[in-house]
Amino acid sequence: MTTPTLDSPQPATGSGTDRIRALRPYLGLLLLVAACWAAVLVTLPARGADPVLVSTTPAADQATRGADIRLTFDRPVPAALATVLVTTPAGEQFVSGRPYHPDGMADTVAVAMPETRYQGTYSVAWTVPTDGGGAVEGTFRFYVFAPQHVVAEPVLPAGPDVLVGGVHLALRALTVLAFALAAGLAFWTALGVLDVRRGAARRLLLGAWWAVAGGTVLVLLTHGPYAGRASLLGALDPALVPATLASGTGEALQARLLGLVLATIGLAQLLGAATGSRTARGLRALAVLATAGASALTWAFTESQPVVPTVAVLLAGAVVVGGLAVLPLRRSA
Repeated sequence: MTTPTLDSPQPATGSGTDRIRALRPYLGLLLLVAACWAAVLVTLPARGADPVLVSTTPAADQATRGADIRLTFDRPVPAALATVLVTTPAGEQFVSGRPYHPDGMADTVAVAMPETRYQGTYSVAWTVPTDGGGAVEGTFRFYVFAPQHVVAEPVLPAGPDVLVGGVHLALRALTVLAFALAAGLAFWTALGVLDVRRGAARRLLLGAWWAVAGGTVLVLLTHGPYAGRASLLGALDPALVPATLASGTGEALQARLLGLVLATIGLAQLLGAATGSRTARGLRALAVLATAGASALTWAFTESQPVVPTVAVLLAGAVVVGGLAVLPLRRSA
């Protein structure tokens, strides 16, 4: 007796072993969907409130002789993605490289004091990125030896470098479009409307799939310069990559990649599957939407949007975009 497949399900009659064999293809779909959701949910960080500044060293309007300036928050923050600028009593803006975590304290951001220190008041302006692309910022002052009249305040960048920001935002938009196209084509293929076993349809689906994965990697690499408000040259700072990976947004992007890796197993099966019965097609289509939903969940986190509406909009958009792509592909087939 041959083992039933998803494309040709057999009635589960006879012994218990026969019933298990008949259900095996459907259990495989269920396990794949469960694995994708489990991978994303376990990897995805918890959504929390924005970080709050708890204390500074030196404290505001206090004297200091310390070697660095420290800002302590109520939760871990990505130090290398923060921006801390200091204006000296002479009115000169001082920058000492990327902020860092002193003594391994994940909730504290520090920058070194100028080697040459002048008597008077120093002004500090800082900004720390939040999950979802936002930022919190603030200012404070301290003095060396004795306070003086403030000559100038430090000026934080209004936002990311124009070119860095443009590239990063374009990559985010293109990744969403590639996701909608890949998930949509997979959905209509699962329903038997489109044959992707060869030809232009197969190339388009694979191209869109790899564009999602590649785009997510590039978004991950450009998030550091974008969130850290680095210049085009500063975007090459190697400290930005590990800081991005440790941030909430970086963890969400890693969760997306992990979900895509597992979903690739289902895509490989879909590319080689025959049309099958109506039941088989319907189950495959539901499995496609379910696995795509796991990846869509990560967009709700990285874009700081409500979960259910974001997932629903992305999946609905995928069905529409995929359907629009199916029309010319079927005519050309």
